[in-house]
Amino acid sequence: VFVTNSALVLVPVLGYTPAQYSQFFALIMLGYIAGVQMASRLVLRMGIATMLRIGAAASGAGGVMLGLLAFTELHGAALLVPAMAVVMFGNGLIMPNATAAAMSRFASIAGAASSLQAMTYQLGGAVGGLIVSLMFDGTPRPLFLAIALCSVAALLAERMLYGHCEPETSPTH
Repeated sequence: VFVTNSALVLVPVLGYTPAQYSQFFALIMLGYIAGVQMASRLVLRMGIATMLRIGAAASGAGGVMLGLLAFTELHGAALLVPAMAVVMFGNGLIMPNATAAAMSRFASIAGAASSLQAMTYQLGGAVGGLIVSLMFDGTPRPLFLAIALCSVAALLAERMLYGHCEPETSPTH
C-alpha cells in the first residue's frame, strides 16, 4: 500500500520534491533492513513466535502513529518517516519469520506453501493499493489509515495465532 501510493501523497500533496521523496523512502526502508537483520540474529535465541510478537507490536505502534497523524494537520516528513520506519521495522521482523512458520508447518509441500504465501502478499498489496488509490481525496488520510488498519490487523492476527504460546512452547520454535 505504501509503495504504490506514497509518491502520490508525498510529492504533489505534501509538496516534497522527487529527490526528497527518494531520501524519505530510503530512510523508511532502513527500518525494514534493520528489522530483517535483527530477525536473522535473534530468531534462534527467541523463537519465531516471539519475533512475530515483537514485529507485530512494532508494526502496530507505527500504524497507530500514522492513524493518529491522519486526523491532524501534522503531515510532515519529520513525523511520517519515523512512524513508517517503525511499521517497516516490524514488517522486517514479521516477513522472514512468517515465511519460516509457514514452511515449517507444511514442509512436505514447502514450494506450494511458499508460492501461496507470496501470492497472498502480492494480492493483498495490489488490492490494498487499488482501494487506497480509489479512496484518494487529495490528502494523506486514506494512505495513513490503510497502513494503520493493516498494521493493527497484523497485531490482532499475531495475538489470535500466537497469543496463547509461551516462547519455549511456540509451535514453530
